[in-house]
Amino acid sequence: MTVEPRTGPVDRSATPTGISVAAGSVALVLAAVVAAALFPADAVPARLAVLALLVAGYAVLVPDLCAVLSVSGLSVLVFTGFLANRYGELTTRHGDLRWYALAIGSAALLGAGYRGARTGALPRLLRRAGGKVVAPGDPPPVSGRGDQRTRPEGPAEPARHR
Repeated sequence: MTVEPRTGPVDRSATPTGISVAAGSVALVLAAVVAAALFPADAVPARLAVLALLVAGYAVLVPDLCAVLSVSGLSVLVFTGFLANRYGELTTRHGDLRWYALAIGSAALLGAGYRGARTGALPRLLRRAGGKVVAPGDPPPVSGRGDQRTRPEGPAEPARHR
């Protein structure tokens, strides 16, 4: 295995996570209002599909996985509190919350996977894991006291006991 020092400039053009989460939250609230306006209260699967499509589209557009995870979690809470139940109650019957979270999380995973395949990020990650580790370089070893650091360490000599 070879170790290569990290080189090159740091990319600071990415959108901060907080801004991405805020934009996703606004889109989430708008999608929840649209889902509530389009479908009656007993059409829970259709309302779930609207939010799952929003989360999948958000995961395709936003490269920050922390923001995608945050918006996915918020969408489960918004769906449970306002679209599946009424009046913001975060309660479900018979463990439905697990299925809601699974559907929305799967949509996020599919969206992020599509983004990774489309941008070529997945092949780069797989290639990077194939034998090379990107890490900062180590300084050369030194020996001796502060004023005698002129030569690198050589092979250790065995201790001689009498």
